[in-house]
Amino acid sequence: MRLLVFNPENDMALASGLSGYTAPETIERYSRSQWMLPRLWAGEDDLVWDWKQDLSDKNITEVVPWGWSKALVYRLLKAGVRREVMPSDAMLDGLRTLSSRVFTSKLQRELGLDVAVCNTWEEVEIFERRVGTCVMKAPWSSSGKGLMMVSSPTARGWMQNTVAREGAVVCERWMDRVQDFALEFTVEESGAVRYEGLSVFRTSPSGRYVAHDFVTPEEQQAALMQWVSEEEVRRWCVWWQKRLEADDIRAFSYAGPMGVDMLVDAAGKINPCVELNWRMTMGHVALLRGKNEQK
Repeated sequence: MRLLVFNPENDMALASGLSGYTAPETIERYSRSQWMLPRLWAGEDDLVWDWKQDLSDKNITEVVPWGWSKALVYRLLKAGVRREVMPSDAMLDGLRTLSSRVFTSKLQRELGLDVAVCNTWEEVEIFERRVGTCVMKAPWSSSGKGLMMVSSPTARGWMQNTVAREGAVVCERWMDRVQDFALEFTVEESGAVRYEGLSVFRTSPSGRYVAHDFVTPEEQQAALMQWVSEEEVRRWCVWWQKRLEADDIRAFSYAGPMGVDMLVDAAGKINPCVELNWRMTMGHVALLRGKNEQK
């Protein structure tokens, strides 16, 4: 039996790196109130966990969470799930490294993007003088959270607190977006990468995720093609498939859903690597909803 788990606080759990991590009360309450979301992609024989049910009498052979962390493994163990059906500690440590924006910055540099890993405010200022308007990002966060504009009056204190907590900040040149989108993939156990589809979504002016407004794949495609060509999107899809299958990424032994967040600016220029999400994403959910609508 497969066990499906909705744990959207996963990125915060990865940031802590602790087995005993507990999300802030408001986030915990939201997460648990939405526990039924995986029913959208559950099979007839799958069990969706409500975070209360004892699982020791269930024959769980596979766990499919929103995302993996040591904190989730700890909670599943307490609920009665066998340790052998979950990733090892070594794999979880690898996933935490893979999920860090510090790791992502290596790929961004390959793509010629302006990015720097900074440990001091002086390093941030040097980067800003070189590239212009820039944004700082905490190593472990997603959906546009954990961001701070360097021009903000609270930026220095935020940066110092983030470095003390997570070891560094990642600085990137800011791009004024007209459209956010993502390429959604599935990484197979073999390391092969399968493209699932395009995901178009809205963000706030600061880059924080707001919503997916388009349901069907055709609607999402049409929304994005206002700004870029289908050929260019296809080119990036091929590039990412090959890059995700490279040895340095396969060494982490990750298998499951992943998404590459991208954006387009007013000049039609694509930023091909805004974020990498090594977990389920709302883009995957939007694609699943679209497929269900077409049935």
